[in-house]
Amino acid sequence: MSEQDYLRDRTWSDRYLSTIKNIVGPLLLQPAPLEIDIREGTDLMVLKARDMRIACRVRRPGYAENYGNEFTIRSRRFDTSLPTELQKLYEGFGDWLFYGHAEPTHEPVLGRWFIVDLAAWRFHLDHSQHQIRWDTQINGDHRTAFVWFDVTSFPPTPAILVAQGGASC
Repeated sequence: MSEQDYLRDRTWSDRYLSTIKNIVGPLLLQPAPLEIDIREGTDLMVLKARDMRIACRVRRPGYAENYGNEFTIRSRRFDTSLPTELQKLYEGFGDWLFYGHAEPTHEPVLGRWFIVDLAAWRFHLDHSQHQIRWDTQINGDHRTAFVWFDVTSFPPTPAILVAQGGASC
């Protein structure tokens, strides 16, 4: 992937960051207990006591109808040996993956979306005896490949989905 291609794709997907922050923010913030509010003047607390790393992916319009229960992760670049997103996430980087489907509008509107708990995803890849539906595909550009996973095929415990929403949910 050339730097120009990366910058074009990044500029497109960054349009959705405010929408994603509006979805993810409430999941991380909780009302402070009364005693903390009284003692410290704290109204909201971050759910986790450490930093959270959230990978965000927005799929272009037109895929939600047929692939609404799937998330994709780049698994190979044919023009470089740099680590792919699949390698980075599997090796332990990232806590959550926000995966959304863009709506076909000029505004940055998301339809179906979900948040994957990457620790649960890694656990199931390493330990699950359950039949997880996934496959590898080469992109139309023939320069990259990706792996898709069907979230409905993962065992219920530990839960892979933190939250989900939007159309067709």
